[in-house]
Amino acid sequence: MMARHGLMLSGAYLSKMSTPPSLRGTKQSLAGCGKVEKDRRDDTMLRFPLLTHLAYGLVLLITLQLVTINGLAGPLEPPKGIRHYEIGAAPSFSVTDMDGEPFELASTRGQWVFLHFWASWCGPCREEMPSIQKLGEAFDEPGLQIVLINTAEDEDTIFSFLGEIGMDMNSLMDRDGLVTEKFKPRGLPTTILIDRDGKIQYQAIGGREWHKPLYTDFLRQLIADY
Repeated sequence: MMARHGLMLSGAYLSKMSTPPSLRGTKQSLAGCGKVEKDRRDDTMLRFPLLTHLAYGLVLLITLQLVTINGLAGPLEPPKGIRHYEIGAAPSFSVTDMDGEPFELASTRGQWVFLHFWASWCGPCREEMPSIQKLGEAFDEPGLQIVLINTAEDEDTIFSFLGEIGMDMNSLMDRDGLVTEKFKPRGLPTTILIDRDGKIQYQAIGGREWHKPLYTDFLRQLIADY
């Protein structure tokens, strides 16, 4: 019991008087809001780990996709004029060269192969051949085999053409064009680079100055590192 201004007030009465009736509902409402907010925070805390796991999963998926793309993009970024061309194993073939000697693509396994399709009637082929001759002269290190293959022409035509341009390199003869058809070049000349395991990795359509450092450095790095 308390005495104030001559009035005796009980504790219970003071407790009731401490909160005006008009505010009691508000107090209860605020208490209810606090509970809702707490529930909301608890729900957010429950959801946060799930969102975190989803985010990590998305990052992992993107990383794996990038790794896969890079893994399919050939061992080395090529210079201008050469494109990635990963279509799997190179088709096997067996033909003869200008001297009648047999050649099998399988015999090149363990080396990079510079497989070049050409024909005497092809203007860009005529312009490109001296550059390939210089490439062959400059590349005396092992690891790269330059293989020329003429498309559907006879010996006399090939000998005459190579002699006319001063070419001192042998060429395989795809007499009926069937080997060329296996590789499906979109035009001549076309060069295909095949890795040590016999898989096609790169393609160049049209003539290139293969003896220039832009290309010789690329080829040297291929055979040195891959």
